[in-house]
Amino acid sequence: MVIKDFDGLMAQLAQKLPPKLTSQYIVRASATVDIPPSLDGRDLPENFFGLASSYAFDGKSIGPVDFFLSARRRYPEFLISVNESAESPFLSVLRDNRLIQVAVIESDLICVGSVGSMIGEGAVCCIDVSTAASYRGIRLCESFADFLLVTASLFLNRLGGRRELNERIYSKYSLSEKAVAFFEARVA
Repeated sequence: MVIKDFDGLMAQLAQKLPPKLTSQYIVRASATVDIPPSLDGRDLPENFFGLASSYAFDGKSIGPVDFFLSARRRYPEFLISVNESAESPFLSVLRDNRLIQVAVIESDLICVGSVGSMIGEGAVCCIDVSTAASYRGIRLCESFADFLLVTASLFLNRLGGRRELNERIYSKYSLSEKAVAFFEARVA
């Protein structure tokens, strides 16, 4: 599964970034990546599984969103580590809410909903683990593809000094006020 708009955004980002940063920030379509279809009994939603299996997220970031905890780990290893390891400090939060952590932003978790999750299967949320007393999710986007497109578009606007275009992005993806506040504070 490839997102044509996402590939175009990555090409635009590559033009804006200094060459030495493109290896960190540019996610490219690749041959099939070996992503497990289920983590700790939580099935990966098709909209995430298809993209995670088609793009090389190893050691990559899109703006402040990191798809790794250690640049030395491959993306499938990251997914297994944060979603199955007893050492993961948020494993019970993920299990209880039927969420799958797919990235981090600062120290907070970016997750997709599995079947029966609190946010809906395939939807993306942020779990604020750095300041919240209870780990409640902020629903960000309807799908992982939308999350990638919104994040990359906002990052591109920030790099190009074109933040006035952000409102169009929020409108196009029908983002909630809480989601807009999140993206404005953390990505844009």
